[in-house]
Amino acid sequence: MTTLAPPKKILTVEDNAIVSADVRSILEGAGYDVCPDAYDGVQAVEHVRAYAPDLILLDLRLPLLDGVETASRIREESDAPILVLTGSNDPELLGRAQAAGTTGHVLKPFSESGLLSAVKSRLAEHESNDFHLRCIVDSMVRDGADEKSIVRALERLHTSHTTRTQARPSLRQQLRRLARFVPRRQPAAE
Repeated sequence: MTTLAPPKKILTVEDNAIVSADVRSILEGAGYDVCPDAYDGVQAVEHVRAYAPDLILLDLRLPLLDGVETASRIREESDAPILVLTGSNDPELLGRAQAAGTTGHVLKPFSESGLLSAVKSRLAEHESNDFHLRCIVDSMVRDGADEKSIVRALERLHTSHTTRTQARPSLRQQLRRLARFVPRRQPAAE
């Protein structure tokens, strides 16, 4: 019997109610579970904590806390992909956003197909990374590695990835994500 995975949760952070409603309609129409909208950067960070989204769509021009600072604070809380929704094609702004941890951008005005394509590709890339890490951990566990050895190997992997790309989740975030896959050894019965 085949079981379907639950729909992916997406958080939209957009201060324009019309754009926010349009994004929500597109995402829900495609079968995604859309978290309650956040209308500013502070609310976005709170929503990330409360709803643990699988992907975040983030406007860069927000009240209270701009999108770049919001992305940086979200990155401290979550390793979910952050896709920028912006009307700006300013390379300096987009570069700062990427350095803060965003993983791509969609220019406004956007098409339904363009938005969904970007969302699907970011989710697939993120799942691929999780699968790769899960395979590494599973292989090491099968080979009898202890938790300390696994953590050291993951630290080396993180260091090699960080030197190749700047917008990588922190080691703490990767280890938190991987903790789900490391089987806990039961104490030996006496």
